[in-house]
Amino acid sequence: MSTLIRALPLCAWALLSGSASADLSITEMQAIIGELGSRSIQQEPECANFHDDARVQVFLFEGAGGYCPRYAYMNLDVDHAKKTRATHFAETRETVENIEYIREIRSLLSREFNSRLCNTARNIEQFQYNERKNLSKRVRFHYYSKNGYEDAIRCIKSQDNGQKIRIFGYSMGGYAALQVAQELERDQRPIEQVFTLDAVGQKFNWISGVFCSEDNKIFERTSNVALWTNVFQKFDEKSVYDSPWLKLGARGSRVIGADENIDVPITSFETLYQREFTHIAIHLVPETQERLRQFLLRP
Repeated sequence: MSTLIRALPLCAWALLSGSASADLSITEMQAIIGELGSRSIQQEPECANFHDDARVQVFLFEGAGGYCPRYAYMNLDVDHAKKTRATHFAETRETVENIEYIREIRSLLSREFNSRLCNTARNIEQFQYNERKNLSKRVRFHYYSKNGYEDAIRCIKSQDNGQKIRIFGYSMGGYAALQVAQELERDQRPIEQVFTLDAVGQKFNWISGVFCSEDNKIFERTSNVALWTNVFQKFDEKSVYDSPWLKLGARGSRVIGADENIDVPITSFETLYQREFTHIAIHLVPETQERLRQFLLRP
């Protein structure tokens, strides 16, 4: 697992640690500690008000074991200065007065990193860093676990000011994305784009998803989605369970009626580790990165 973690994008404070800016105040760090301490995988985020200046609202659904609300709180929310909390934290200089607060924030974040992969949050964070000039404040991210689709649906239904809705779902989060699309279809609410990445059913289909490579027939495009992009692989060997006596992989599904069903070839995975854990490493391949770029930057 350590090989993959090293390959995944680094935390924002590691990427930006060399820059200089106004330090976080003690009061601001106390607020961050309180927010981080209140976040757990059992809680979905509160419905955030749609920014008036954000033209696109993107709802992200993570897979099993990967939901990282603390990471999302630090890295996915950009303030009016176009900086994330992680960036401000990275730029804060250590002093005698603030060192204990800095250590507490690092400790709270490390507990989450050590227990989960945070694949989607890491991927989006790195994309924000690379494309910060293009994204500006056009896109507002709403980050949920695979179980958060009902909360996301309520959030979307509570606000309708003409902004575009896009939905991303990875692994079992792909099933959450489908649930949102189906519910909004019943309300005749349009969705500009859905992007599912190696989607598997929330109630895992062990026959189709692990022991063989059949598609899950629950994944079918809804009529209210203008564009549906689906990226998947059929090679995973160990991502579900890896032991000397039993190895189980997770293989994504095609989406019936999708505009694009992109079957990622094994040659796209660069290392032996990635080729064995393709369900996890699919975030890193060029096909995923390019489609993600198109998904977030399309006009």
